[in-house]
Amino acid sequence: MPERFCEEYEQMVRNFWWGHDKGERKVHWIGWEKLMSPKLFGGLGFRDIRCFNQALLARQAWRLLDNPDSLCARVLKAKYYPNGSLIDTAFPSGSSPTWKGIEYGLELLKKGLIWRIGDGRQIKIWRSQWVAHGENPVILQKKAWNRLKHIVQENDASEILKIKMPGREMTDFPAWHLEKTGIFIVRSAYRLAWNQSGKVRVEASSGTATNGERKIWKNIWQTNVQPKVRIFAWKLAQDRLPTWGNKRKRKIEQSGIYPICGMTEENGFHATVECTLARGLREAMRAHWVLPAERSFAYTGPDWLLVLLDSLQSSEKEHVMYLLWRVWHLRNDMIHGKGSASIAESVSFLVSYEGQLLPIRQREDDKKGKGPMYREPNQISLSTSINKLTDK
Repeated sequence: MPERFCEEYEQMVRNFWWGHDKGERKVHWIGWEKLMSPKLFGGLGFRDIRCFNQALLARQAWRLLDNPDSLCARVLKAKYYPNGSLIDTAFPSGSSPTWKGIEYGLELLKKGLIWRIGDGRQIKIWRSQWVAHGENPVILQKKAWNRLKHIVQENDASEILKIKMPGREMTDFPAWHLEKTGIFIVRSAYRLAWNQSGKVRVEASSGTATNGERKIWKNIWQTNVQPKVRIFAWKLAQDRLPTWGNKRKRKIEQSGIYPICGMTEENGFHATVECTLARGLREAMRAHWVLPAERSFAYTGPDWLLVLLDSLQSSEKEHVMYLLWRVWHLRNDMIHGKGSASIAESVSFLVSYEGQLLPIRQREDDKKGKGPMYREPNQISLSTSINKLTDK
């Protein structure tokens, strides 16, 4: 896909997400790069179309490598690398746009490719990637001695000794190192392209893996609530709700003081937990739901919501997320609406809302929402219908 198309595609996605109309521009409460980050990195998982494009092109290069006897592979080999291999050949600059696209995908493919040992005849020891360190295949570094642990680096030697030799005679073959099966998959190629793009920002915090992933985000994305409630919880965890404090930072409002209480600057925690409105709804819902103790609703830092959800059982996570979501509705109605929504109405709404959703969530015959939208009524046989009519 051309660069211009990628830009236009991302522009359409951004406009849809932020709700832009013609001649109207709304506030972007969080950066687009953050939205494109995977969910375990704190983003929403929107695809970077450029990285995805490269991953798709890498699949085309993989097909040439995996099926060298296909008609397409033989034609391209005869034209672009008649005397070499796809991996090691330097291609001419004046090639067709189609082949330039495959070259672009090949750049990514090489970064995740590793050679599996067979008879050892096709592997170039000092040039090929055949030794892996975790997820990274590497090229060996030379040393000056004549034994294995002295010829290569000590950590390379230990990895070489772990390689299992095949039980039968076979040739060396390339494999996709990021999958246990060795078969190329676009999903893992996209993850590699995104990691290589330099957009990964590892934030130092508890529960952060070396690659930047934070499993604690699963407490939001794997909770069995409505998607709009999960999106709200994500915004709250990022402190990107349109609170008065955030509006002041964006110079939309002169003051960030919470207009309901008039005591302190409003942030996500104050609006959904500390506010008297939030405390009142929480207290009223305890008569219907099992909620965490009041001391659990404490500000422990920027990750207060993730820490709170991580300490709860599945049902409690659902209740807390629904509760915070409804508090935000009450807050908006009081500030921007008519102020007619009450705590009693919110209690009734939450109880009935969960009661209507629970039977749907417990249906085992509907996988991923792909079940039939319409179920035919029970059919009655013709003889039964005639009997009923004659009885009348």
